[in-house]
Amino acid sequence: LLSIQHEERLREVYRVLVAGPEVAEVLDMAMALESDALDLSLRMADAFDDKGIRSIFFDLAEEERDHLKKLGTLRGETDG
Repeated sequence: LLSIQHEERLREVYRVLVAGPEVAEVLDMAMALESDALDLSLRMADAFDDKGIRSIFFDLAEEERDHLKKLGTLRGETDG
């Protein structure tokens, strides 16, 4: 269920990794991917009427928020 935008970002990550990335660049890209996943999870939750299915997607969105928070913390440490 990868969007074209998600695939393009994965290709960008690969290009940076091959070129020898800076840690901040990798974290920025990881945060962008997590943000896309969060958006997709929320859109999928909105697409269903079934409470059980919606709950699954809301749970996934919460996991993506947690990933973003952790990556943000790491990203902040690279600025220091």
